[in-house]
This record gives sequence, structure tokens and C-alpha cells, in this order.
Amino acid sequence: MEGNGYLTLYDSPTGYSPPGYPVLLALFSFLVLDPLDTAGGINAFILGLTAFIAGYWLAQRIGSRFLSLWGCFAIAWAVPLRHISSSAWSEPAFILFTTLSLIWTERYFSTTRRATLILAALFAALACMTRYAGVALVIATLMPLARQRGAGLREKSKRIGLYLAIAMTPLGLWLARNMLALGTPTGPRPPARVTLQDNLCLMIETLTTWWQNSPWFTAVFQPVATVMTIAVLLGLMILVGRALFARRPAAQDRPDRHVIPVFGAFGFVYLAFMLWAATTTRLDPLHHRLLSPAYIPLLVLILCALDRLFTLCRERGSFSGGMNLKAILPKLSVLAVVAILSLWAGAAGHAIVKETATKKTIDNYGYRSIPWRESETLRYLQQNQPPRIYSNIPFAVYINSDRLHKPVYRRLPKDIDTLEQWSDNPKIWLKDTWIIWLFRGHPKEQFNYDASYLSNMQGLEPVTELSDGVILRVR
Repeated sequence: MEGNGYLTLYDSPTGYSPPGYPVLLALFSFLVLDPLDTAGGINAFILGLTAFIAGYWLAQRIGSRFLSLWGCFAIAWAVPLRHISSSAWSEPAFILFTTLSLIWTERYFSTTRRATLILAALFAALACMTRYAGVALVIATLMPLARQRGAGLREKSKRIGLYLAIAMTPLGLWLARNMLALGTPTGPRPPARVTLQDNLCLMIETLTTWWQNSPWFTAVFQPVATVMTIAVLLGLMILVGRALFARRPAAQDRPDRHVIPVFGAFGFVYLAFMLWAATTTRLDPLHHRLLSPAYIPLLVLILCALDRLFTLCRERGSFSGGMNLKAILPKLSVLAVVAILSLWAGAAGHAIVKETATKKTIDNYGYRSIPWRESETLRYLQQNQPPRIYSNIPFAVYINSDRLHKPVYRRLPKDIDTLEQWSDNPKIWLKDTWIIWLFRGHPKEQFNYDASYLSNMQGLEPVTELSDGVILRVR
């Protein structure tokens, strides 16, 4: 908002992620509001809007009212969506734009109206400008576009060209900016430290926790949870493969005939994209945050499969039929699915209410969480506002300080040898430079020295020692 471009807290250009979500937060500075304080409200609104849009659309595409209603609960109470919504991360906005793009893409295949394809491309462009993984959305959309029946090669080329021109132009301009500012399209990225097998195991483990969502389900299904998850994924892959590559067209009277190829293609392309990215570059572990955009597409596939099961059961054995085995088995199948899903919703809702009542939420690790905002050390800094700060956790200091004052923030070296070289730099020994060592929030093994080592360095004098940190000052 100061007109200096897209910078880190060290005032250096960055292209590690697109600017969409930071721009969204920065817009609130026009209202003289702290963007970090409003991020929670933004994410709550986005989560509610995503659940409403997806639920309203599901009610039109799925014949079962019970399944569409349960889908709303499954989105609002989902483990990964709650996890990402509790932090100032770009994934909630990315999931909203992706969901809207997929919905309009599905409508395009139902109506073949060019306006719907343009809307799908516009939301895809917003998704790409929120996270680079939006490229997976574009790739996944090209698959059903290329396989669209009833259109010649020339017409398909026009539609694909229009979609790509709208969806990729903003991202292309941003990547060009990165090349000019940084010399790389997406910023410097070190190689990965984990193998493909490790990432695949972590992905399966994370997906397994999604559908359990309560201590009760975890205790009951944990012994076979991984096997069930793999079986469901394989079944969904077969369902999507048949929808994408089957020679016979799907039944034209099915309201979900375009849902499975559109949502399924994105769900599995995104998972494959994240596996590739985490195996080739150093990313955060493939946990709830990075895998969360696949949740709604996989959920939609499961709901479509269950809806087809309900339809098949109605056709094979009417609920008003007799008591023969052929009529009873479909009834029992539907009742069993309804009972399991209802039990899941009740257990998940109870777990969420209990977490909220005991204040054991999943956002207690964030730099803007209550323990950090009540930190004695950070409150002391806010009262004194030094012009230059070096810290073992500069992000916590930066986020919880008065940014209008705009001091200089730097990170302390992580090992003693580098610290000795760093201390020889005359720029460090400026008057009113403060050294802040915080006790919480960082693994001890990242630093091979502690606050007592800093206290014994020549040229530094103690200012104060508080319950959660030590403050030193250059003489």
C-alpha cells in the first residue's frame, strides 16, 4: 500500500507466491483497519460463502436432499478447511476461486455458452494469482475441454485458446515481473529433502485424517483407516477415468454427467501436482494446508457416487415393495449409508463444539495467536520502539509490533560461527540496535547457542529479562 511493490519484511522483492491474498488483506488498510486483525473475519466469511455456494450447487446436481445437506456440513466442519481458515493463509481464497471456476466450467459443458466459459476462466485467473498451484486447475480444465464431444478440432482450439488467454494472462505478467526483479519466475527455491515415497505416504496419512474428523471415529477406524482411504481413492480414480475417457457418452438425463470429469480431473491433477512440487522443491510438508484444495473435489466425487447408489437402489427395489430379499437389500444399503453419514456429522459436530468450549482450537501456534499478543517481551518492545531489531524469531516481533513505526527487522544467525562473522560487520554495532531473544515458538535445535551466549558478547548490554524473552542493546 506504500507503493514500494511486493516486498518482504526485509524490504527486498519477493515472488515466492502470487500477490492475490496480500492484496486482499491490504485493501482493508483503506478502512484504517489492521489487515491481520481482519484476516479472521475474511476467512470466516470465505469459509461460509464456500460452503453455501457448494451446497446450493450440490442441491441442483444431486438428487438426494440428504446428501446435499450433508455435503454442506462436510464442508463447514472439514478438518483441512478449519485448519487453513484459522491462519492468514491464501488457501481459503484459493479454494473459493477454484470452486467457482469448477462450477462455471461444469455449467459450460451443460449449456455450451461462451459466457460461462469466460466466467470459469476469470475465476481460474484469480486462483492462479492467489497460488501458483492454480496452474493445476488450468491443466485439469483443459482435459475435459479437449475431450468435449460434438465439437470439431477447430472449435475446440478456439475454446481452449479463449480459456487460456483469460486464465493465464495475469499470471504470465506476474511471472515476467519476477524474472525482471528476481531472475527466476517463482523466486529462488532450494531442492527438496524428501523423496516421492515419503511424500506419497504423508499424503495418504493426511487424507486419512480428513474423513475421521473426531476422536470416536479415529479410535474405531484407525486400524483399517489407511486401507479404506486407498480403496476409496482407487475407486474414485476409476470413476473419473471412465467419465473422461469412456467411448460411450454418459446418460444425458443424469444431472451430474459433467460433474465427475470436471471436479475429478482437478482433484487428482492437483494431488499429482503437489506430489511433483514437494518432491522437486522444498515446500512445507504435504499436510492439511497444501492438500486442502483437493477436499471439495474429492467430496463431490463421493457424493456423486453415493447419489448414484441411492438411484440404483430405488430402481432395484422400491421402498414400497414387498419383503423379498431383492427389495430389502437396497433399502438396507441406503439406510446403512444414511446412518453412517449421520453418525459422522454428529461426532464431528460434537468434537468441534467441545474444542471451541475448551478453547483448544487449532490456531494456537500462529504468530498472531493470544500467547504471542500477550507476550511480555513484545509488549515491552511496543512501548519502547527501537529503530533496529535483530531476533531469533523476527516474524513474531514484526507481526505484533507497531508497523507504522517501521523499524528494521533482521534475523539472528543460527550457528556460532556465522554469529561471530556477523558480529564483525560494523553495520551491526549501531547505537540503539536491540537484540531480542524469545524463548517460545522456535525449536531449540535451530540455534546452537542461547541467550546467555549473547549476553556474554562484548559490546552488548542487557536491557531486561522477562518471562518469555531477553532484550539486549548495543552499547
